[in-house]
Amino acid sequence: MRSGCFKVNSVAHLQRGAGRLEFAVVVAVLGVLMTVFLQRVQFYQAEAEQAAMQTVVAQLRTALAVKVGARYLRGENQKLSLLAEENPMTWLERLPPNYAGEYDGAKPGNLLSGHWYFDSHSKTLTYLLNKRNYFFPETQNRHNFKLEFRRTEGILTNSHATPEAGGLSLEQID
Repeated sequence: MRSGCFKVNSVAHLQRGAGRLEFAVVVAVLGVLMTVFLQRVQFYQAEAEQAAMQTVVAQLRTALAVKVGARYLRGENQKLSLLAEENPMTWLERLPPNYAGEYDGAKPGNLLSGHWYFDSHSKTLTYLLNKRNYFFPETQNRHNFKLEFRRTEGILTNSHATPEAGGLSLEQID
């Protein structure tokens, strides 16, 4: 009778061992799945950050086009170059929530990543990347934009335009 009990205990012991092995396999598989999931989440966060940055730039370019058009309609072509001295963020009806403000020679180490700021000394608008490793590893951690006034004959639309006439654009200067 004892031998029968021994067999029952041995089978129960084997079943407990198999349960632990199955648990270990499940934990390992879940670990791999969580790692892949977290990498994808970080990738999509970086993509969302890039899309948000591009949306702000598109809004700024639209506001610039409206400002330039208004100056042309009022016959103030010669005053277009003055727009290049302004902070383009002030043209927006609503500032982005991650706009840190205007600084005079700001040091990016003092500002939070994922924020915009305008350097009034160099007249550049800068975005500090939050997820910089996921854009392009070889790029720097910020994108700089500047308003550029160009005096070119190619953009003049009528023959009596003055040489001061030109165009203004928001360009990335990285």
